[in-house]
Amino acid sequence: MRDYTPAEMDWEYTVEYLKYSFNRFPLAFASREDFQAQYDAAQCRQLTLAEFQQLGNSMAASGLGKDEKWVRKTFSHRRDVDRVMTQLRTGEYCPPIILEQNGHLHLMAGQTRLATAAALGIPINVKIISV
Repeated sequence: MRDYTPAEMDWEYTVEYLKYSFNRFPLAFASREDFQAQYDAAQCRQLTLAEFQQLGNSMAASGLGKDEKWVRKTFSHRRDVDRVMTQLRTGEYCPPIILEQNGHLHLMAGQTRLATAAALGIPINVKIISV
């Protein structure tokens, strides 16, 4: 597993949080710095099968038991799936980011990584931030 670069973390905050998740979780992060601090302190682990199947804002569970062909069909129109698959196979990926609120999990960032890992049977760690 690798750390996000500063530019990648900026993207996760400004796009994945502010643009796509802010309306649902408006008080999750006070600033980009707060987001970084909470990310750094967050638990890193694999999801249980039940958590994975109930994960909100995600279609990743539909990839369970699929294959590389499914990954290409599902994501190659908007992602470099060869890069994603290589990073997952070598362990050089950034963990998807999940927000947890009142026992419910919501995928904030990492749909392609999570679904690809599920399709290929690769264990993947995620960061879970309680908000």
